[in-house]
Amino acid sequence: MSVPDVAIRIRAVCHIVHDYANLMSSGMLTQAGPAQRAGVHPPLNSHIQHAFILNCRKIADFFKNSSKNDDIVANHFLSTNEKFVLSEWEKWGRAMNKQLAHLTYARVTDPKPWDGYQDNKLLLDEFQSVWKTFLSKLHDPYKRAFDEEIAKRQQPYPNGDESEFKDLDLR
Repeated sequence: MSVPDVAIRIRAVCHIVHDYANLMSSGMLTQAGPAQRAGVHPPLNSHIQHAFILNCRKIADFFKNSSKNDDIVANHFLSTNEKFVLSEWEKWGRAMNKQLAHLTYARVTDPKPWDGYQDNKLLLDEFQSVWKTFLSKLHDPYKRAFDEEIAKRQQPYPNGDESEFKDLDLR
């Protein structure tokens, strides 16, 4: 598929920011101490871990720029082709694809143990760094679209409830 027109790419920004905000939210919860995780006990802690890794996978695919069919990729929004390095994710991506995103025999024949404690922080830091680099390379109209969508994510909901993303560094 060819690169969609500008209007379609701008409409896709909300989905990119949504998935990145969820990566940040779940990633920060994996790092939070007991006081910040009040009420987050098994099985919710396992669900948060799964959400974090699945969002890492989605955003890694976005930054890999290897488009399949109708995938949204980072270079659709940049004026130059960029290579984004995700070396921490590369250590885990294949295993997480097999062990988390698919029911495969590789879970049995080629498992890669994961406890997440150290690696969650490394992954979170890496994705934050690459995201900041990506945002710094944007030009209008995409820069404006990302800025507006990030601001929207952090605003209260129409019913007045605070956004769960309000305190996250999404820039």
